[in-house]
Amino acid sequence: MKIKIIIILTLCYTFVKAQGLSFPVDILYLPQGYTHQDLTGKGFLGSTQSSISNLNSGNPACIVDFNGLNIGTSLQFESKTNKAWIADFSHNRNNYLPQSFGLSYSLQNIHFAMASNQLYNTKIDYGKIQGTMIWDNEQGYIETEIFHPYRNETIFKNSAISAIKLNNFLFDNSILSIGFQFNSNYYIILQTLGKSMLPEEDGKLKVKENKAKANDLENNFSLGFRYSIHNNMLNVKLGIFYESEIEHNFEKKHSGNSYQYLARIPQKLNGGISINFPKNIIWTTNFTQQYWESLEKENNIKNVLEWSSSVSFQYKKDILVSLATKTTNTEYIGHGYDLFFKNKFFAHYFVTGCKYNYKQYEFDIVIADSHLLSEEKRKHTIFKFGLGYHFNF
Repeated sequence: MKIKIIIILTLCYTFVKAQGLSFPVDILYLPQGYTHQDLTGKGFLGSTQSSISNLNSGNPACIVDFNGLNIGTSLQFESKTNKAWIADFSHNRNNYLPQSFGLSYSLQNIHFAMASNQLYNTKIDYGKIQGTMIWDNEQGYIETEIFHPYRNETIFKNSAISAIKLNNFLFDNSILSIGFQFNSNYYIILQTLGKSMLPEEDGKLKVKENKAKANDLENNFSLGFRYSIHNNMLNVKLGIFYESEIEHNFEKKHSGNSYQYLARIPQKLNGGISINFPKNIIWTTNFTQQYWESLEKENNIKNVLEWSSSVSFQYKKDILVSLATKTTNTEYIGHGYDLFFKNKFFAHYFVTGCKYNYKQYEFDIVIADSHLLSEEKRKHTIFKFGLGYHFNF
């Protein structure tokens, strides 16, 4: 309890005094806040697969899979992680707005899409603290009401996507797809530090809410390629895409004080392969390399290599069921973080999903759980539901 109070007081001091000393306020530091945005009933989309309810979460070249006009959305629910950070601060999702929404349209071999996705979503709960203030009595203080500080952070990734499909490229029965995605990343933070009890002239206490709200808009892009070739036996897809760095670095004034917010999300390289075997069996594997060490010197995270794989079975034309797995780990370098968090953020997810097509509708259901093999700070469960509609003009 004492450790928790000290850390919360340190956070309060940072928010009140940081600008006077020209120090930035760290944001987006909780690894659990990244939403696994490419999670679908097929497993993880990676660089070779597509989903109408998750248009901007994977390789932009994959939107060529959708012809005509299509629309999709998804909802994502997550269990609470009770010991997510120092002093057992907890993590939970801070809103239940749609995880994603998108619209796609094609004109012959040219494809376009507009989509939005929640790249980051967390509510860091610091726990309940008994407030006190100095008072003229035998104890020298009085207890005020219990306050409950927390921090909400969200990034909405809003995207414009275009892709072109080139048939019979190099070989017969092959397709080369090239896609480009422009992202406008809207960041929102709401920091509450509880309440202050201020004495008035008549001796009564006035309650003041301590809140700081800020937002920022930063852009980045993705460039992707997918090459597929098929015959009577196999359909093989190879995909790769690059996503550039995002930097949120902005100043905001609250109650006469000025704060400098700073966070960087590194550039990423994503590649993978998908093979459709006979008997309607599909195998997919994918990697994502996050280049944290390419950021400036204040970065304290090692490069992260994520790996995922899935096996799915297509039953007739209407139902697809899948099993998937994903491994990720956040490792820290120096600044004391490596002492607190060494091997504390390893996560291994087991996933089961289903995709069902009914007439022009597409239903997508998936459950991902990390309790079995993950470290305590990364144990949680994700449930996601997607819905798509393919217009038939």
